Amino acid sequence: MNSDALKKNLGVIQEVRIAATSGIEMRGIADAVAQQMATDETLPIANFSEFLKDAMMEKGGKETRDKDADMWGTPYRILVNPPKNGFEIWSAGPDTDFKTEDDLKYLYVLTGIAGKQAITPEMVRQAQLVQARYNQEDQAQESGSAGSSASQQRQQTASRTKARPSNNDRERRRAQSQKDRAESGSATAQLSYGERLATGDEYVEKDLDAAKAMLEEAAENLDSSILKRKAKSILDRIAVEQN
Repeated sequence: MNSDALKKNLGVIQEVRIAATSGIEMRGIADAVAQQMATDETLPIANFSEFLKDAMMEKGGKETRDKDADMWGTPYRILVNPPKNGFEIWSAGPDTDFKTEDDLKYLYVLTGIAGKQAITPEMVRQAQLVQARYNQEDQAQESGSAGSSASQQRQQTASRTKARPSNNDRERRRAQSQKDRAESGSATAQLSYGERLATGDEYVEKDLDAAKAMLEEAAENLDSSILKRKAKSILDRIAVEQN
């Protein structure tokens, strides 16, 4: 095998390895998005870049690269898929251009977590707005202005990052949101807030009786058998602790 052929083959092998690594990461991202859906009944559609910065952690805690970008430095994308009752995570692949043959896509169906109508009209509306932005980015890249567009996007991202509330403020609001939705009858919120009541944390005071009542209602109303089992498992732990 001559030198050029060897280099080409090694390059293909490297691209395959990177694609496999990116595929694993895409599954991790999808799991994190699904967890937010199970907890808050929302998808991070409009703020996906900020969500990734908070949700993804480098191995060993080191900040070695931009966490909202795939292995090729292209921002990940999220799209809803109403017919499949789920969402898709997209990576542009080695050529860093979306809507080409080497794009990587990961579909996550939400039926088991959030029921048969997990994708709401509001999520579709948000996704349409985001899709319009994606289309503009693609057109800019095709016309040769991708560099300027990327620079503006980085500046906008940096500006949004500076304006973001602290983790403590965000978690406090999240706890209050869970409480409000749980009290209004949301089964997934009852599960999430009931679990916090069962253990207690910086934002929610431990209350086993309140946790038990909330989790019993959640176990009765949840659509997902997986989440039902989780609620019953926490109830079993509460029973042991109270006895």
